[in-house]
Amino acid sequence: MEELLKQLLSEMKELKSDVSEMKASQERTDTRLSSMEGSLARMENDMGTKIAALFDGYTLRGEQIERLQEHLDERLDSIQTDLSYVVGKVAQHDRNFVRLRKKA
Repeated sequence: MEELLKQLLSEMKELKSDVSEMKASQERTDTRLSSMEGSLARMENDMGTKIAALFDGYTLRGEQIERLQEHLDERLDSIQTDLSYVVGKVAQHDRNFVRLRKKA
């Protein structure tokens, strides 16, 4: 009986040792998990900032393209007006040449 009691005590010590090892392992796992959560939060914050900056740049570039397009449209309208004037003058001169040839 005494031997059985010693054996039970020995098993209890082993169980306590296993439980304490499991607790230590759990603490290490908890530490790693909290470290990973902190890293994840930092990454989310960094990525959020970078994505916002990219979006701002994309928006700015779009606005620049719109302004450039408006400027080019204005320039093309001006060129078209000038070209219409030149075409009109050429046509007028052609008519004058035809009249002069008929007189000559």
